[in-house]
Amino acid sequence: PAPRPSPPASYPLLVLPDGSVSTGSASEYLLPSDDAERLTLARRYIADRCLYGVDINPMAVEMAKLSLWLITLQRDRPFTFLDHALKCGDSLLGVSRLSQIEVFSLREGSHVVFPAIKRIIGLVQGASDKRRALEELPSNDHTQIQAKNRLHAEAEAATATIKAAADCLIAMELRGLQGAAYDEARETAADHVQQMLEADGSQEAAGEDLENPLSSQLANHAQDQLRGRRPFHWPVEFPEVFADGGFDGFIGNPPFIGGTKISAAMGRSYLELLTVVYPETGDRTDLIAYFVRRMAMLVSTGGLLGLIAPSAIAEGDTRTATTIYLTKRNVCPIRASSQFLWPGTAAVRVLLAWYYVGRWDGPHFYDATQVGILNASLNADLDLSTAYRLKRTPFVCGMGAKPYGEGFVLTAEEAAALISQNGSLRDCLQPFIVGADLNASYPPSEKRWIINFRDWPLGRADQYVECMAIVREKVYPLRRLETDRVRRELWWQFERHAKAVFSAIEAEPFFFGRSTVSRAHLIVRLKPGPVYSANVVLFSTSDWSMYALLQSSFHSIWVEAKASAMASGNQMYVPSECFETFPWWDISSNATKAAGESGHQYLNSLEEIWCNRQTGPNDLRHAMDDPTDQSDDIVRLRELHVEMDRAVALAYGWPIVVNGEVVYPDPPPDPRVTHPAPLDLGHGFHPTKQGERYTISEPARRIVLDRLLALNHQRYQEEVAAGLHDKKRPSATGLRPPGKKAAAKAPPDGTRPPPQGDLFM
Repeated sequence: PAPRPSPPASYPLLVLPDGSVSTGSASEYLLPSDDAERLTLARRYIADRCLYGVDINPMAVEMAKLSLWLITLQRDRPFTFLDHALKCGDSLLGVSRLSQIEVFSLREGSHVVFPAIKRIIGLVQGASDKRRALEELPSNDHTQIQAKNRLHAEAEAATATIKAAADCLIAMELRGLQGAAYDEARETAADHVQQMLEADGSQEAAGEDLENPLSSQLANHAQDQLRGRRPFHWPVEFPEVFADGGFDGFIGNPPFIGGTKISAAMGRSYLELLTVVYPETGDRTDLIAYFVRRMAMLVSTGGLLGLIAPSAIAEGDTRTATTIYLTKRNVCPIRASSQFLWPGTAAVRVLLAWYYVGRWDGPHFYDATQVGILNASLNADLDLSTAYRLKRTPFVCGMGAKPYGEGFVLTAEEAAALISQNGSLRDCLQPFIVGADLNASYPPSEKRWIINFRDWPLGRADQYVECMAIVREKVYPLRRLETDRVRRELWWQFERHAKAVFSAIEAEPFFFGRSTVSRAHLIVRLKPGPVYSANVVLFSTSDWSMYALLQSSFHSIWVEAKASAMASGNQMYVPSECFETFPWWDISSNATKAAGESGHQYLNSLEEIWCNRQTGPNDLRHAMDDPTDQSDDIVRLRELHVEMDRAVALAYGWPIVVNGEVVYPDPPPDPRVTHPAPLDLGHGFHPTKQGERYTISEPARRIVLDRLLALNHQRYQEEVAAGLHDKKRPSATGLRPPGKKAAAKAPPDGTRPPPQGDLFM
């Protein structure tokens, strides 16, 4: 506001809501003396001038308006005007810069500007002026509300043409074209838009006729091309914000969908466009990553992002596409909370995260504690997100088969009855073991069987008449409706056979495995023969030294740091994150043989306790971690675990401290070589993310993780030197664009509406 003259010194100072001193005018509204009224007035000012919101769901936008009206309600005053600030549209689908409309492309690179389209960009400035005037008006009476309505209508009319042109751009991008086909489509679509602009009249004519600046031709064309999608063009909708460099901050609870499910929920072309607009993302990147990246695009330097996010944001490809990507571009996490179970009905673990756009020299906080720095996993621990995926692994590790169809599964009694009628059905009937079986009992129960036609052609499968009849009745009706071509056309086969890992385990007398999802990291011995499901992780080795390493605290703490956290408190062992990044020892020595002997003894003891107690891995792990359980067998098991961990450390060539004495690996250390400092593992009952555990101490855990990470980097450099990695694509990310498989799973565009999101402000 313009400077006001100071009143005579003899008058008491009366202050207006904007902080200026009253001049005594009858039209002035003085700042109330009552604290509650002052608070309500402050909220009205903030709602009028500071808050913006976007949601894909029109009802969510109306509910947001209602919420703000209720919290800013004042006696004898109308509702605040919010239509200009709370809007409906797809936050991710739209232009983020006006220059994208000028060149008619969302993609990076040098593009020719289209003159007719560039001319209408000037309309945005007029809309920005109208909106600034609107925001400067208070909402004290209905006359002011009417004036705001008029200014808003004029601003919307001024940008209607450019919004339609931007909509046509988005429709063209959703075609998912590449190379020369994209360039040709871009030029054709832009020329079409220019022709319609010229038919609708010049920019000046559009600006003068604010009641109807855009003929139905361009608007209708845009809507026809979009097929029901509703883009949101941020710099066009909120021009006054971007004239000042962007928003000061974002607060939100963004929607999240697992990366492999985005195509099915929102359409194949939608995901393909996201991966173009947001580089270094892929078909495993959770939807929330795109929202965080969008927020960072729209915030000015010095701005803040604050969000409630699922735990996936700190894990795997989603972590790579958000925090790792943004940190390289000077968008830094400055505060985070530990994960907690969402208090609502959704079974999901979430965390709170704050990012700063620009260089941050202030303190970092994890929960309420100041820490040195936050890593890409949004905690204060060692940053294992920099671990590379390694090519050289000592054996095959993978998840089991994925049938896709409950009709394949039988009870043990049903399978026995079929085999008794026709013995040849043994060829396609096998026990079926799922992850819950491994957690519940040992050996795992074979209470369910499965019809497995492997990769047989239909003619061969048809020879097993009784089993094929079941599959035709219970599987075919589901699979024939599938949009995925492989599922639909090979309906009698599993969706995923996991050939590599099953071929590897068939050559072993036994092998090892664990449930993909489990609260405890316990590796069990398994036998070839059954079909193991996709929620069982299979390790194709019978080498006892490998078992010792897999079951040791060293691999366990690596898994805790790399595994995906689940709402139930369980952890998900993902081989690409937990196994392929883990640095193995690469030589056989007396030390590795000793580790194998200790591992063999440990598992024998485990199996004996399981049989004696008639319990499963989860219950046994609970007993190990319970300091009140001092049973002889549990105490002995803890002792064997300590011996195994020590043997594994020595096999890595790391000296250890045992009862105050330093023990060196065998053979004795070379005095000419600098060896790592002796490591005191400090076994005992220690707090962990999974609660109190019998494991190594926190200082030892940090040292071990630090050494393993350094070894991972060393192994990776050796593999690069050996030519095992594609230099064009860093193997630390593991990201890949959506391919044919992802495309096949998605329904055609328009068959399902996009998911309804949460309000962004």
